[in-house]
Parts: sequence; C-alpha cells; structure tokens
Amino acid sequence: MSNTNMTGGSFTITLDNPITGGEYRIIYKELTGSPKTIVWPGNVLWQGGEEPTQHMSPTDILYIRLDYDGTDYYTTWNIDYS
Repeated sequence: MSNTNMTGGSFTITLDNPITGGEYRIIYKELTGSPKTIVWPGNVLWQGGEEPTQHMSPTDILYIRLDYDGTDYYTTWNIDYS
C-alpha cells in the first residue's frame, strides 16, 4: 500500500514488477478541489475506452481495479464513493 500527496497539476503512474494474473487497486481521493492530470503507462486499457478522471468532480473518490494479463492492464473503475 502506498499513500502519496500530489501537489502539481499532473503526475505519472509507474507500475513495476506486476505478476501475471495479478489484481491491483488504486484509490484516488481529490483533496484540492480540482482533479489532476494522471499520466498512465501505455499498456493500461480503460473500461469504455476513456480515463476516469475526465468524469471527476472536485470531491469524488475514484476506485480503479487493474487486472494484469502478462502484457496489458485491463481496468474497471467507479467514481463517487464520497
């Protein structure tokens, strides 16, 4: 588990040492009132073809599940656990 406070307008996600068949979760809570730009690796494939941060409101909580198949991460996500 990792907890990171991000202060700029964007940040980059790096996914290291995945295990084939592994499930990974990211919980993102926006604390500043304006969603950040998140830069994802190219092998992250989004549910519905679009990144979830496009849909976030300033107080939303974003839950992302990534399933790794040995090459790509397939994602599902939900917003608004607030």
